[in-house]
Amino acid sequence: NQQARLDIVEKYFAEAPSDNLVYEDMRVASLSSYAWARQTVSANELYASLQEQYATNNAMLASLHQSMLSFLEYSGDTAGQKKIYNFFRAGNNRIYLFNDYNYYIYTYKLALISYREGDYKAAEPLFREVAAQRNTPILAFFAESAEYYLQNIEDNRQ
Repeated sequence: NQQARLDIVEKYFAEAPSDNLVYEDMRVASLSSYAWARQTVSANELYASLQEQYATNNAMLASLHQSMLSFLEYSGDTAGQKKIYNFFRAGNNRIYLFNDYNYYIYTYKLALISYREGDYKAAEPLFREVAAQRNTPILAFFAESAEYYLQNIEDNRQ
């Protein structure tokens, strides 16, 4: 079961030398396991530690963020989600996404969080960016939804 696997990984960490590359790979891989098993404390502690360790390595940060994102969404951590969505929107970090759709989906989700927080000024340009994407059925769905929210923002101005 999942708990038995987590116990084995934790035992390995307790016994492995910290300069071991296998150890480092296991720490990164275990983040997904902690997140999947909803081991909140372990996932958050390891995530924070790994972010600090790899603070200047955007490729590694992208991998860590992608491992943690579904957990943050599940737990309702909007601040953590916004940080990740903004990371992938910044600079060249878009290249680390699995596909180009994710950029617009993350932009949409970021806009939705801002909208729900009442920050229409932040949400509006993000929704506009998504609304312009209609070149695939997946993006057209998000574009249509973004237009709905843009109309709501406009209605609230009146």
